[in-house]
Amino acid sequence: MNYENFDLFLFRHNKHQNKILQIQPHKMMFCELTICLSGKLEYRVDNNPVTLGDGDIIFIAEGQQRSRNGNSDYADYVSFNFRCTAPIEVGTYFPKAVDKEIRLLSMCCDESFAERGLNDNLTLMLQAILNKLHYLQIRPNYCDLTMAIIRVLQQKVYEKITLEQVSRTTFFSAAYCRRVFKKDTGKSIVKYFNELKIEEAKALMIQGGMTLVEISEKLGFDDYNYFSRLFKKECGYSPMQYLSTRNDI
Repeated sequence: MNYENFDLFLFRHNKHQNKILQIQPHKMMFCELTICLSGKLEYRVDNNPVTLGDGDIIFIAEGQQRSRNGNSDYADYVSFNFRCTAPIEVGTYFPKAVDKEIRLLSMCCDESFAERGLNDNLTLMLQAILNKLHYLQIRPNYCDLTMAIIRVLQQKVYEKITLEQVSRTTFFSAAYCRRVFKKDTGKSIVKYFNELKIEEAKALMIQGGMTLVEISEKLGFDDYNYFSRLFKKECGYSPMQYLSTRNDI
């Protein structure tokens, strides 16, 4: 997703240091993303209870009603408050969504903020987390064929694969697979596959130990320049800019 007029104005990492403060019910005038690394947080969003545990994430959009219970327990969580004129296309609750990439991005945000305060790198990393959540969203209306195609694409993320090869694994025609997949996801199979590759590229960058060219080759791209253009088209920033958010901290 691309973001317009993105304004991050608050970042906080509560490292089990402070008790959980109560937040009275109020209408949100901004967006909040909170990542619970460990511990427990109890929210109500639009009067619906949402309890965060280890590895859970909550996104609360501008205009929603939010409150949080206070208690004497401690929790390790990261929160971002921000505004964005473009719609943020993610859900509210993401159970056990904190994977290696999101955990490392949270750590990088913490270090970047400690060294430089609010800065462009923090904004880029927050956008990367939001993109990750958008990618991870579960769509309950996906049919069995679409889910079968997604599983094939996930298994082949380091390879090249054609639509015909995908369709052969499902025993349906390529045209039928293409039509059903687009109806369910709103995306072509090729676009979805490229998005999977870009998310895997981000994880490899955070992991370290490989050059950008090596990462693009590992993901099945023959031309690094094409990979770089595709990355920027999908994310709004280049692989080098994404990598610099780690190298600059």
